[in-house]
Amino acid sequence: MTDAFRRATQYAEYQLLAGPQDDDLPQLRQLGYRPEKKVEEARQSRLGWETFYADLLADDPISATELRVRVQARELIHEHHRLLNDLCAEYRLDLERATGVDPTRPRASRSRMIAFADRIPSVRVAVDVKEHRFRNPSKKWDLNTVHDIDAVSLAVPYCHAVVPDREIADLLSRSKAGPRNLLPTVGTKEGQGSDDRAAV
Repeated sequence: MTDAFRRATQYAEYQLLAGPQDDDLPQLRQLGYRPEKKVEEARQSRLGWETFYADLLADDPISATELRVRVQARELIHEHHRLLNDLCAEYRLDLERATGVDPTRPRASRSRMIAFADRIPSVRVAVDVKEHRFRNPSKKWDLNTVHDIDAVSLAVPYCHAVVPDREIADLLSRSKAGPRNLLPTVGTKEGQGSDDRAAV
């Protein structure tokens, strides 16, 4: 690679990462540049996904056990499907083989998929909290709730202290997602000794 070509490549990468300058925006907007539109569409899509299921549950209530399984499946499909596919492709894995799923034995496969999803800390917390949120049909879903669940699902498994708002703290407490997902303290056995960290 020649020095000139390398510099041109570096400049192009820099420009791509830097994005448009403020002076460029009026002209870009005339050409249809609307990055905020995609962000808003994605946010509304995620809210619609939860609202749609809340409406389904209102017409067809199910047991708490079955609700958790369905919320878990929805979480994997809607939030993590592309990532799982990309990871499997990168490591040349077949998801069914890696998780031990056998299409001819649906009952055994179901329990294996549940166990697989529960081993992903952020998914486990999100599912615990969303399951309890869906149990209360009088509570309407909004974007704030979706974002708060995103935040605690990433924070609870890895942080020493998480301070959410009252609604999410209540959901964490009722679902036991906070205590169950705390990292064990160094120097003590899990479940023993003192731990000054709090999930809520």
